[in-house]
This record gives sequence, C-alpha cells and structure tokens, in this order.
Amino acid sequence: MRFRLFGFPIEFNITMLLLFYFVGQGFEPAVAVVAGLAAVLSILVHELGHAFVARALGGEVQGITLHGLGGVTRWVGGRNTGWPRIAVAAAGSVTSITIGVLLWLAASVGAFGSLAELVLDTPWRVYLGDALNAGNSVVFFLAVFVWANTVIGAFNLLPIGGLDGGTIMSELIEKALPGSGRLHGAIIGLMVGAAVAYLLYQRGFTFAPIIIGIFTIQALVQAIASRPVK
Repeated sequence: MRFRLFGFPIEFNITMLLLFYFVGQGFEPAVAVVAGLAAVLSILVHELGHAFVARALGGEVQGITLHGLGGVTRWVGGRNTGWPRIAVAAAGSVTSITIGVLLWLAASVGAFGSLAELVLDTPWRVYLGDALNAGNSVVFFLAVFVWANTVIGAFNLLPIGGLDGGTIMSELIEKALPGSGRLHGAIIGLMVGAAVAYLLYQRGFTFAPIIIGIFTIQALVQAIASRPVK
C-alpha cells in the first residue's frame, strides 16, 4: 500500500504483517489488531521525525517504508554526513519520545478520562490489562501507542549498528577517524548489539534479538562496502 503524507511517499511492505503477529501474541484477534495498529502508527511517527528534519536540512526524502522489522526513511541531497546526518538520525527518537511523554502528561491530568490516567502509570509502564478489563479499546490503543513511542525512541538511541544510536556513534567516530570511523562504529555496534540481544534473550524475548542481529550485520556489511578505495 502506498500513499503520501505531508508530501512524503509512504509505503507499507507486506512484511508489516509480521509486526502484527509478534505484537499481537497473547491477545484476542481484535485486540491484536488494535495493538498492531498502535505499533505501526508509532513507527510511522518515528520515521516522520527523520523525514521532516532531513527535508529541513535541504535533503529530498525519497520515501518512507514500513516493514516487519520497523521502518526506514530514504533521503538524498543536502549534507548526508557529519552533523546533519546525526541530526536526522536523532530526530526520530526525539519525536517518538516527545510525543509519548506529551500524551502521557495529558493522560496524567485527566485529558483522556480517569481510566487512561490509571492505565498510563508512566510513559514506559502501562497497565494494558486494566484497559482490556474495562473493555475500552481507545484507552488500550492510547496506552500501546504511548509505550511504543517511548520505548522505540529510547531503544533506537542505543549505540547498536543499524539503529539511530549506532548511526550517531559511527558519525562521531568518523569525525575523529575519517575514512574508517564508520567501520569502527559498525564493529562496536555489533558488539553492543550482541550483548543487548543476549540480555533480552535471557529475559524471554525472541523477536527483539533477531531484529538486533539482522540490523547489526547489515550495518557492518554496509560499512565495509562503503569504505573508501585506496
């Protein structure tokens, strides 16, 4: 499915169904769809954060693709290295966290009713069961959306290859080690990613470690391929 939003081409890849499957595990089908939609919307918000800053810095956003492992914003032009690239990379997480926190603040002062105030204890701790027991799918959607934004935003800032934090780290190292910094960053990102994936696996997570493994390996391959030819 393709459409335009704020002038940006948006594409939903068929693999996005995988996200609905993993997010919806343990829920009834109708509830799983609501949770999946909240997760998809949070990913779209994250990618729009990248896209708006890329455009503001003179880049041309070629498209945003949402897929089963998250999303990607493709942009060219402007300055796609150094501080501009760092700014674009950070913009997704800043947007996600900001929206998540603002919605939680609104809920905490009763803007969405007493149930939402109870369910949204903190931006990263929500009581979905209370919303389900009350049969309130709107509050359930809101809770998943707030949680997904804050968690996705914070997680993406980790210095893991393929995530925004990995990109930021690689660009900073590249400034100190021109020509090889991105490769060094990808190697560090791979090691950090392996450690985080192991910790998540030990705690019973299966989907997240797989995503981290794919992202870190892709980042390392891209860093090797993009090294300047001497």
